[in-house]
Amino acid sequence: MKQFLLPVCIFIICAVSGIAQDFQPQFIGAEALIIGYEGEVTQKENIRKNLSTLYSNYDPNGYYLNTLSFYTSFGAHAEYVTVSNKFGFILGLRYTYMRNSISYDESWTNQTYFYYLYSQDSLRTDYLKVHQITQQNRYIGIPLEIKYYWFRRPYKASPYIIAGAEMRYRMKSQTSLIMHDSNMKQFEDKILQDVQEPTNMHVSPYIGIGIKIGKEPKPTLLVEANVPFASIPSKSYGMVQPDAGAGVRVSAQFPLNSDN
Repeated sequence: MKQFLLPVCIFIICAVSGIAQDFQPQFIGAEALIIGYEGEVTQKENIRKNLSTLYSNYDPNGYYLNTLSFYTSFGAHAEYVTVSNKFGFILGLRYTYMRNSISYDESWTNQTYFYYLYSQDSLRTDYLKVHQITQQNRYIGIPLEIKYYWFRRPYKASPYIIAGAEMRYRMKSQTSLIMHDSNMKQFEDKILQDVQEPTNMHVSPYIGIGIKIGKEPKPTLLVEANVPFASIPSKSYGMVQPDAGAGVRVSAQFPLNSDN
């Protein structure tokens, strides 16, 4: 999906340049966001479904590598709306919690573990049975967005489209795993050291479509479908890199002035 990145960036730059002359600060808001996404394991060469076959996310024989991935964000923002009431420029601050997990399930054999590479040399290769690996990341981010309203006042419902990007800084990461055999816990540290960590900083572009409910200048509610489609740099999320995702953002906005 990286082919969408350039048009979105051009759109943001052009829109900001074109409307920067007539910004009027009008709204502050609070928001909550949840995104679920499908992902690809970044270190597939270390994982096998059995000792003779390399692992894959899915194959026709029915082997599954489950990658449960989602993130939630909470934040605040300010929206500056142009005199024409068509474009909005949003700058904010967000806290994001991201969780990725890798597990295995083969229903007809009841196998609930995969093999993870432990050590390898010219004479010997050792694997350990792992039930699940979980990675939790916490970020602070600055989103920058451009919003276009199809129509606004005096309507009580105003649809819009939005494009933006969020620069995130990683505050904390924690990786844990569950061994298939509890007697093998002494080997956990070696695997944890090997699991890829997220980058300290990354940029996540996204697009969305939503509706603003409520008649200004009273407080309004915004409900939005949100689709992230890339991350810069690649593999910046750690052990699972998103392929595609979607979610919902809900915001409450409050006017700073009544003469919009």
